Amino acid sequence: MWNLVRTNLESLGPTPVVTWLSPKGRIELSGKTFLNAISKAANYLVDGCGFDNQAKVRIELENHWQAPVWKIASLVSGIRISDTSSHIFSFSEFPNVSYVVSRDPFGMPEKAVAPNCENVSLEVRSHGDYFAPSYSLDDPAVIYKNQTIGQAELIERAINSAITGRFGLVLKNSNLESLVFQALIPALTQNSVVLIDGIDISESAVEAEKVTQIITI
Repeated sequence: MWNLVRTNLESLGPTPVVTWLSPKGRIELSGKTFLNAISKAANYLVDGCGFDNQAKVRIELENHWQAPVWKIASLVSGIRISDTSSHIFSFSEFPNVSYVVSRDPFGMPEKAVAPNCENVSLEVRSHGDYFAPSYSLDDPAVIYKNQTIGQAELIERAINSAITGRFGLVLKNSNLESLVFQALIPALTQNSVVLIDGIDISESAVEAEKVTQIITI
């Protein structure tokens, strides 16, 4: 999967891939910046956390721009995404968080982190923006508990989706659908996503993004 992600995002270069719209502002990740962010996060997961392709993590980052970064980083590292894992990546105000991801629009490190939590946004900056898996990723990890859909099937579903062009995403549930639309489609296809977070879809800011369709899941 890593080769597919890298090839697609390198080909997009400066083209916007992930856009985050919220009351706090607008953040845009190009193919290059998205790839760099994924690489740093993947290196952190493998080298900083010591996770391997037997590990499981839980990603609870809502419709924030950090969500597709950490979801794709987990998948390209061979790490399973599971809603039952005790390794929880989330924002500081969520309970039982193991790894605190910054909620700042620009990803500035959180200033107050509980002693039992890792400040992800502080440490991840020290990791390289080139990712090279050090172990085999041939095993297509099953993604969610009680799901029989494997990684290969998810990739095929994303690539062959009916999405064409730039689309908006309103997220109401963190489930298998969110993984496909929020992370896999923008990382594996030429279709960019606008993450609509806390803004009514009728607002002018959303209309200005010129999306071809808005998907609510």
